[in-house]
Amino acid sequence: MRRPLVVFSAAALVAVAFSALAFAPRSASAAGTVTSTGSGASASASFFADIGGAQTSTFVYASDQSFSDPSGTFEGSDVFVDIFQFDPGNPRNPRDDESHYFSGYAELTPDQFQVLGNLDSASLSAVVNVCEFEGKQPPPQPNCFDVTVDLTWTGAGALGTSSGKSNSRFDGCRVHSTFSNSFRSAVAEGSISDGVTNFTPNPSDFADLSTFSFKDTFIGDCFFPEPPPPEPVG
Repeated sequence: MRRPLVVFSAAALVAVAFSALAFAPRSASAAGTVTSTGSGASASASFFADIGGAQTSTFVYASDQSFSDPSGTFEGSDVFVDIFQFDPGNPRNPRDDESHYFSGYAELTPDQFQVLGNLDSASLSAVVNVCEFEGKQPPPQPNCFDVTVDLTWTGAGALGTSSGKSNSRFDGCRVHSTFSNSFRSAVAEGSISDGVTNFTPNPSDFADLSTFSFKDTFIGDCFFPEPPPPEPVG
């Protein structure tokens, strides 16, 4: 029996962390109060299939997020897709092994990704351009193509929730933070296809749905300087 090869998308996790940091308040006067809030929903799934003798692992992560602070409000949805294929060829000849890794990202409109109910279900419909990463120097001409993503998630486990709050002080600044998260395991089904090959012919091996919200209140002298502009060249 061949073991599934699971691909984890570091880019998807970095994107969430970066968004939260990007919209943190930059300053608050000594007598003022600044509030930063955020909320969002996400769905992820990993699939495994043997397609024409190639062991194929596919990972998808979709999210919808909103962040607000005195500088404004950011809202956005996006999706990441990773596809990894390993073809062992002749099992007695390791020299003919082949592997390919494709990855892509796309921004979404609000109706393309929706999480419904109390994490009861979700749907995703999008076209993502994925490109192959070969790790060669110099990099070859990229091998890119579009995949059509049409997936649905159905909640399959008990709803889990967590929440908390914290208070901290540093250099004349007080920060009061609250957060809440909800999550549920799920089953994802559908297709991620280039028009010829469906990379997800089987239901997901792993899938989940989640939501989050937070509120940070900064009181006092909470100044977070912006990085200085780059030095002029020449």
